[in-house]
Amino acid sequence: MVEKPEVKKEKQEGRYVYCVVDKAVNFDTAGIEESKVYSIPYKDICAIVHACEAKPYKSDNNEEVKTWIISHQKVIDKASQGTTAIPLTFDMIIKGSDNKVFEWLKKEYENLKKKIEKIKGKQEFGIQIFWNTKVIASKLDIKVIKELKNEMTKTGKGKAYFYEQKIKNILQKELEKKADQYFKDFYSLIKKYSDEIKVEKLKEDNMLANFSCLVERNKVKELGIELDKINKLEGFSVRFTGPWSPYSFV
Repeated sequence: MVEKPEVKKEKQEGRYVYCVVDKAVNFDTAGIEESKVYSIPYKDICAIVHACEAKPYKSDNNEEVKTWIISHQKVIDKASQGTTAIPLTFDMIIKGSDNKVFEWLKKEYENLKKKIEKIKGKQEFGIQIFWNTKVIASKLDIKVIKELKNEMTKTGKGKAYFYEQKIKNILQKELEKKADQYFKDFYSLIKKYSDEIKVEKLKEDNMLANFSCLVERNKVKELGIELDKINKLEGFSVRFTGPWSPYSFV
């Protein structure tokens, strides 16, 4: 039996898209794996791309992946200088040649223009607010707990455990109420200086709030002053990071 020769599949052409900017730019920055990065214009916007095979960048080597992501962000940072850039997430690849990117820009033009207007003159910041529940709890003046503690001193060891559990439950409920109130107060304060806020998941046990904020450049200093006031409150601390490319808002 004659074996059929193995047919090799031709590599499909693609374009890796880093971002879309609001005006034509000349590029001299190397991209992922030193790829030549260039721009593809449509009307008054253009996509920043490099030519690649139409398949994802994959690796079992975490360091290699980190290097790709850093290169991805460096291109966006460079493209953002003097422009408004819509950042695309890592590994956004359009199958086909430059014409396919052109067609995509044409099809999505109105949508992309709206996103550009939304983020123009603004930056993304991360705000995490932490609280020390022991410090906050020590400042709570709860009549019921005081009464229970007083009763507990007059009872035996066997019943003391039940008093402790009751006090613990009451304290937990009070802290939950406080957390809700603090969250609302801090949200309202930060909203005054932000065009848009996204509430993110809490990532640490002592984290009270985690926000992504879209902030106009001329309001960043004022926001920082207000956050510093929160940071100086007893039992609270603030992590203020950025500016970042506005991934959360496009």
